[in-house]
Amino acid sequence: MIKEYNVLEHIRMRPAMYIGFLNHLGYNELISYFIEDFIRAEIYDITFILKKDNRLVMKWISPEKKLFNTEIIKTIDQYKQGKFYVSLAGIIALTEYSTIEINDLPVLQSEKGNFKILDNIQHIDNEEICRWTIDFIPDRDIFKGLILSYRVLNNLFRRFSFLDSNMKIKSIDESG
Repeated sequence: MIKEYNVLEHIRMRPAMYIGFLNHLGYNELISYFIEDFIRAEIYDITFILKKDNRLVMKWISPEKKLFNTEIIKTIDQYKQGKFYVSLAGIIALTEYSTIEINDLPVLQSEKGNFKILDNIQHIDNEEICRWTIDFIPDRDIFKGLILSYRVLNNLFRRFSFLDSNMKIKSIDESG
C-alpha cells in the first residue's frame, strides 16, 4: 500500500532530498532558496539576525505582495495547489519551531513540521505593503550538532550580494 504524505511530512522524512547535507551546508542551501526567491521577486533589501541558541530571524518588506502572499501560507502543505516555495516549506518542516509575522501580526506558528495558521492572517489580505518576519531555530533532530556561525552565514550573504548589485543584505550578530 502506498501512503501519500503532504509535502511538509515528506521534507521531514527525507530532508537530504531537498537540501543535500544535514549540516551547515544543507542549512545554507535552505537559506539560499530564500535568497533566490527574494531575487526572483525583486526584493533586494533583507535583514538576517543571528540570535542566541541557533535562532535566525529574517526580515523584509514585500511591496505589492510579490513574495509569499497569504494564499501561499494557507496552502503551504499542498504543493500541487499552485505556486510552491521549498524555501518556506523547508523552514516550516525542518525547524524546531518557527513563527511567521506579517505587519507585526503572527500568522503562522510551527513546531517540528506541525503548523497552525493563525486568525490574524485574515487581516493581512487588504494590506498594500507587507513587512515580513520569520523567526526560527533549526531542528536539532535533523541538523544534529549544528551550531550556526555568523561568519559562515555572512559569507553566504556576501556571495549573493556580489552576484546581484541590487541586493542589500544586512546581517546582524546578536548571538553573543
